[in-house]
Amino acid sequence: MLNMTAASIDRTMQRYRNSKGEGGLTLNLDEIDRIERDAPVADSLPAYGQFFTTPNKTLWVVDAVAPNAKEWTATAFRNDGAIVGRLRVLGEGPPVAFGNDRVVVSTQDADGVVTLTVRRITATTAKPR
Repeated sequence: MLNMTAASIDRTMQRYRNSKGEGGLTLNLDEIDRIERDAPVADSLPAYGQFFTTPNKTLWVVDAVAPNAKEWTATAFRNDGAIVGRLRVLGEGPPVAFGNDRVVVSTQDADGVVTLTVRRITATTAKPR
């Protein structure tokens, strides 16, 4: 089984375990796990994830992110199609909005509390490899 698929199933099963049968439901976790593992899955990521536009008409295209990834990337396009930037974010949650020079990221803790954080986008000089 693909690591990406296993990570997704593990997250799903953890949500079921954490629910503890809320709402009077009795859960058969073994059966749910079997159904999740037997379900067909795609074996690759799409070419892109999300699109965002900024007030200055920059289009940000966020790359698809694997379920167990610890980073995400995005490319900025000017309205004439020229690439004007590339963003790589490590250790933060997914983007939920972009501004002209900022990005809002969402993180969720173990208790399900969501935190939105605004990060400033700054230019860096690439180091030669």
